[in-house]
Order: sequence, then C-alpha cells, then structure tokens
Amino acid sequence: MTPRPFRLSADALAFSLLVAAYVPLRFIIPLPQLIPGQPALTAILLVGVGAYWLLDFVAAARVEAPRWLWRGKWLLVTAALVLIAIGPTLMIVFVRHQSAPYLWAHDGLIQNEIAVDYALAGRNPYVEDYSDTIMALAPFKVSTLTDNPALHYYAYLPMTFLLPMAPQSLATSLLGWFDQRFLFLALFIGVLVLAGSLVRQIERRLILTMILGLNPLTVTYLIEGRNDVMTLFWIVLAVVLARRGSWRGSAVVLALACTTKHTAWFFWPFWALYIGGSGTWRQRLRRAATPIGWWAG
Repeated sequence: MTPRPFRLSADALAFSLLVAAYVPLRFIIPLPQLIPGQPALTAILLVGVGAYWLLDFVAAARVEAPRWLWRGKWLLVTAALVLIAIGPTLMIVFVRHQSAPYLWAHDGLIQNEIAVDYALAGRNPYVEDYSDTIMALAPFKVSTLTDNPALHYYAYLPMTFLLPMAPQSLATSLLGWFDQRFLFLALFIGVLVLAGSLVRQIERRLILTMILGLNPLTVTYLIEGRNDVMTLFWIVLAVVLARRGSWRGSAVVLALACTTKHTAWFFWPFWALYIGGSGTWRQRLRRAATPIGWWAG
C-alpha cells in the first residue's frame, strides 16, 4: 500500500484556526493582559501550530497513524488549553487575590460570591441590596451609565449561588479566601472530559475538545469569571446521560441547568425531541412524557 498524500487533517485545521485566533484577537477586543498575547507566549502558540502540522505530515507518510502520533496531538492540545485557558485564569485569580477582591473579575462573579455569603449567613440574596458591598467599588461604565443596576438586585437564578456554597464555605474556612473561578475551572475540565466521552473516533474527539476548550468565546468568559460554564456543564452532562439511556438522570440534570441560567431553556426543545425518538408524534410524546415529568418535577 502506498502512503497517503499529504492533506491537512480536520483536527489540524481546527487547532490552527482556534490557536492562531488568539494572536490577532487581542487587537480586536479588550482582552485581559494575561491572556497569551505577549511575544514569547504568542511564539509558543505558533510553534505549537507548526508542530501539529508536522505530526500531520508524518501521518501522511504512513499507511496508518501510529498511537504515539495521536498522543503527540493530545499533548499539544493540552498544552494549548493550559496556555490559553487554564493558566491565564489561575493567574488572574491570584492577581485579584494579591490586589483587591473587586478587581480582575466580572461583576457577576463578585456579586455571586457575595450572594453565597448572604445565603450562608441565612439571608436571602434576592432581597438584599449590594450597594454597601465591595461590588460597589468594582469599575463599571456602560455608555453614560455609571451606577451598576445589579447593585440593587441579584441577577441570577438560584443554582448559580447554591452550587458554589459548599466549595466557597470550605475554602474560606481553610484558606481564608475563595475565587469562584476555581469552581469554574473544575467545571470547564469536566465539560471537556464529558464531551470527549460522547465521541469514539479520536479525530472527532480532538476537534470537539478544541471547539469547547479553545473557543475564544468560551475562554474569555472563563477568564473574566462569567458563569456560563456552569450551564454548559449541566447541558453536556444531560446529553451524556441521555445518550446512555438514563432519562431520569438527564431530566434532573437539565432541570439544574434551567435553574442556573435562562439560556439553558433554549436547549430544552432539542432534548425533548431527542428523548422522544423516532416514530409518530403520538409515539414520541408517549416516550417523552415521563422524562418531561421528571424534568418539571
């Protein structure tokens, strides 16, 4: 058998586009300075892209790609995740810890940490005012608006502050401080692991991991401390459970997603159609009725 002609693989193309996006991206939107954008880190990322291409070239010279080649690709993807997402998030967490708790964080994260403290103290986050908290010191300016409306009401659904209660309470008692991005990072890694379990073909698994883990929209929100990864974790877990036939578990997890953020509700119709399966609409409704009841309950 003759070796395959060289053709850039789909996973190499995805890696190139997603990693290289961080080079010009810093000139387009005001990203935090700790996101890889400095010359040294940019060079490392570009070298990583070149190394990925080299692995593709080696694979083209063989009838079947060896196992070490796939390990090399996973190593490069993992390194990119550390340089682009995990490392910068941890750096900004510790910069915030060394400076002030109202800096280097999205105002939603600041408010949510305060909401957890309120809940742990037996106070209702939805009736409390945040004007006398550190959130009032956080920089805020949207057009001509200088007073943050979120100072006067809690802007999120209950699971957003219920989920971090245990880790925030434990970390605060042991370390004296906590940044909810520690939880977000754990959920972020959980999303990648769970999503990877949905795909058997290794090239597709690589692509899915890159789309979720190196996507600039996902990463910038993670670094800033926005809580979208919480909802994404529940949704991916609901899909995994549904694929395994655990309708009750999938319904409960999707209900948790819907009590975390309103955007999860847009996923519900697709979930209902999936669990309904094929057949007539009556057959689909009959199969989906019980899981939908679990979700609603």
